[in-house]
Amino acid sequence: MLDNLSACDNYKLLNKENEEVKLKYPHLVDIIESTVATKDILSKEEIQALATYMQNQHMINNYEKCEMYKVGLAECLQWLILINLL
Repeated sequence: MLDNLSACDNYKLLNKENEEVKLKYPHLVDIIESTVATKDILSKEEIQALATYMQNQHMINNYEKCEMYKVGLAECLQWLILINLL
């Protein structure tokens, strides 16, 4: 699965953008990884960076779910072939 994702340019770009957000706004990492609501006041630029990060992370998760589905489908087909149902 990781081989397929590491070959996907869009997946790599999304991860790179998220890493850049983390490096540029290190305090956003605390907000992103926290399970507690924050009262920090963010600038417009920080809010935009956080929104970009969240959108990218959603798309990354979709890529990963799709790859997991493909792996599961391939295994299912192998089992069906093994028991002579296909």
